[in-house]
Amino acid sequence: MRFVKPADVELIRELEPLNLERIREPDAQGWYDFLFDKYFRWMYTAANRLATTRRSLSKYTENGRIDELLSIKEPIQIMRDKSAENNRTFTMDSWTPKKIDEILWTYGR
Repeated sequence: MRFVKPADVELIRELEPLNLERIREPDAQGWYDFLFDKYFRWMYTAANRLATTRRSLSKYTENGRIDELLSIKEPIQIMRDKSAENNRTFTMDSWTPKKIDEILWTYGR
């Protein structure tokens, strides 16, 4: 595991297996809360990135467009499917949606 703040270790353990039911079930407000409180803290470890991402997310509630957030759930399923495919292809179990996301994020730089 990469270096993380001790306060975030539990969050990483909680989200690393990425339970799909946790993503499918929430309504728009629940999805917003999950993104703001959990996922973005897990995804963006740099304080400035976390702050700007949360600020962008807040615009959905400020502009009364919170229901639009439900449409972004699909890419998470795609990363989960790709990690499962990689685990089957390479006969391993260490691929996770987070690792797929990190590779995609790094690749474009």
